[in-house]
Amino acid sequence: MAGAALVITAGVGGEPRYQNFLRNPVSTYVGDISYPLYLVHWPVIIIVGALMDAGVCFSIAVLGLAFGLAVLSYHFVENPFREASLSKLREQVSHIRHRRPDRLGSGSHAAAAVAAALLVVAGIAFTIRPVTSEETATPSLAPAVASDAGTPDVKFGPLGTALRAEITIALSATEWPPLDPSWESLFANGLTWDKLLSPEIANCPWIAVAPPECTYGSSSAPTKVVIVGDSVGSQYAEILRQLAVNSNGKLQTINETMASCVFTQDLIYREGASPACEGRKNSAVDLINTIKPDAVIISNACADERV
Repeated sequence: MAGAALVITAGVGGEPRYQNFLRNPVSTYVGDISYPLYLVHWPVIIIVGALMDAGVCFSIAVLGLAFGLAVLSYHFVENPFREASLSKLREQVSHIRHRRPDRLGSGSHAAAAVAAALLVVAGIAFTIRPVTSEETATPSLAPAVASDAGTPDVKFGPLGTALRAEITIALSATEWPPLDPSWESLFANGLTWDKLLSPEIANCPWIAVAPPECTYGSSSAPTKVVIVGDSVGSQYAEILRQLAVNSNGKLQTINETMASCVFTQDLIYREGASPACEGRKNSAVDLINTIKPDAVIISNACADERV
């Protein structure tokens, strides 16, 4: 409203001075095509932005493509509809029947030439754009093997150096190493789930509410993690327990897993599941809502049986 008032005031008492900037042919023509330019500019920016990085070539491509499409839309879509009439429609139909091409005016020819030039400029800007390394990189299917020469600036401590050596050896392995005792002998000797767990994890009872024995690390630790799920989740519980115990009071982990107790909203039947499964899940949800841990880890085995 303030802008409109200023424009009106500027014209009071005679024609305002210094209007050449707005009344010259270029400015008035940009005003004529302003509406189709408004319609096409945003889609052009989005599409070109998906194909090019921001820069000089991007700006040239956007300007050329937007103005070229606006010129075409103004002269060959907007004006024909604005000037359309029944007599002109009949004339066009007659030309089509007699196979006489309609003669375009000189203005339309000039507009077509200008639009074509602008589109060519946009295409050239896209062609000569700087190509990033991500666009030219060829993905490799070979496994990446750690190399000291590839990262000369990275310095590792003793544990990091040892772990890196183990990863390098593992990536170059072509067969599984021999296990002692062998995997077959474990099953032959009556392997059970509790034998695979550490004593601390195995002693976490499968009852409706996990006791304090299922919490590892300092209660004042700034970072808290809760793990829920079935026996698959229990496999991660030992790793998290060791991290918490060796974190110097910085991490606390709470084990809410239970064998054959899938942590889902649906009730999933598992043979041998404890009757306390639903209570354990509800207790875990209440605990998470109460302490609001920094992370919740959910790990379940696949199951397709539902009640």
